[in-house]
Amino acid sequence: MIRKMFTSIYIIDDDPIDRFITRTVIRSFCPDSKIEEFSEASTAMTALRLLAENDAYKWPELILLDINMPVMNGFTFLDQLKDFSFLFLENCSIFMITSSSNAKDVEQAMNTTLVKTYIIKPLTHSLFTNILEVESSRRPSSKVDHVKTQTFACKIN
Repeated sequence: MIRKMFTSIYIIDDDPIDRFITRTVIRSFCPDSKIEEFSEASTAMTALRLLAENDAYKWPELILLDINMPVMNGFTFLDQLKDFSFLFLENCSIFMITSSSNAKDVEQAMNTTLVKTYIIKPLTHSLFTNILEVESSRRPSSKVDHVKTQTFACKIN
């Protein structure tokens, strides 16, 4: 199967070790991807607003978003993303990647139409392979694909 290769990826996570692990896994599959890391969701939101105003074609294709962060958590970030035009969001896949296995967090994330799936840290080669395969076969804005992606990466104990 042909796998999607992302040209631009955002990692939004306050933990430097988790960012390192995530970046390392992504680099093994997408060595030429532009990866931008943010330790605060508010900083990533500022970057997205600037792109929307000036360089919309550089909008990230993939966002890996943590939930529990200082200043702005992942859910507040998602709420603010809803203010952006559909034109920006239709080509951007968002995956929650978090250490939280709290059932309320999982439910809230999966009830947000912007989120493809919920992944428990750390990101592994196997989980990223699944992301690539699902993203390669997805049709934009397909509810069926959203349901399909819900099941591949959830490993809640």
